[in-house]
Amino acid sequence: MKSIWNEDVKKPEFNSLNGDVKTDVLIIGGGMSGLLCAHLLKEADIDYILVKADKICSGITNSTTAKLTIQHGLIYDKIKNKYEHSWDCTCHGSRFDENGKLINNPATDDLKN
Repeated sequence: MKSIWNEDVKKPEFNSLNGDVKTDVLIIGGGMSGLLCAHLLKEADIDYILVKADKICSGITNSTTAKLTIQHGLIYDKIKNKYEHSWDCTCHGSRFDENGKLINNPATDDLKN
């Protein structure tokens, strides 16, 4: 099966790491999740290194729709909540506390009144 990611997109290539390196965050994997993490860390001006055994987006991401959804559960939210006092779920505007407890949910608040 051919992949549009291989045929239509020129992916950047990077040099291998040599010697000891120091970073605040190490991202293992260069698929959609790893690249999204790298993008968000760069926006936050946090030092990171992304490592990948092969070329960027050459694994599972290479043969998928490259879609990330909220349907994967709250695993990543627990990690995020550990470092933030509250956070927003932009898909429906809900707000949660650091333990994942719902603070407010605009999607259903009007239905209760």
